[in-house]
Amino acid sequence: MLLATAVPYLFLIPTWGTLLPVYAKDVLHAGPEGLGWLMTAVGVGALLGGVASTALGRVERSGWLLVGASLVFCAALLGVAASPSILIAVPFVMLAGIGEMVSVTLGQSLLQVAAPDASRGRVLSLLQFNPALISLGSVAVGIGVDLIGAPAVTVVASLAAAVATGALAWRSRALRELRLSRLVARGQRRH
Repeated sequence: MLLATAVPYLFLIPTWGTLLPVYAKDVLHAGPEGLGWLMTAVGVGALLGGVASTALGRVERSGWLLVGASLVFCAALLGVAASPSILIAVPFVMLAGIGEMVSVTLGQSLLQVAAPDASRGRVLSLLQFNPALISLGSVAVGIGVDLIGAPAVTVVASLAAAVATGALAWRSRALRELRLSRLVARGQRRH
């Protein structure tokens, strides 16, 4: 689960801070107003994703929900990369915001619930590495934009994240079989 929470931070989230200005100016030719629309779409998507996270907080098959949210995030960014205009890009950016918020919120919540009481602080401290991955990913994205352009970098990052997420789901039986009721029951037994 810790690796599953790291994937969006390394591959996907750097696109917000690094590539949205490039998309607005150089790809979609929408200027500062277009960047404003893209950033607004991120915010609206994050708000909707927060509401969705609350509504989805009791889904039994939480591991698959985490995988699904990450894949929605990947697919939405592929839609952004393929968008020929700001009008088409904005809904994809909003969907990416939803996918980001659900995957990040759900991943962090599941880690807190799954961690044994004695090591919960240590597990949560590991989550502090995730924001550092944004900086690492942003450096790679910046270099990639200079070499192959923003849409191509977005496609590469999205596909890399999708492959990593799929590989984690395939290789991790614990992630595939994660059940919210088991985590809650285990937590109640500990108290």
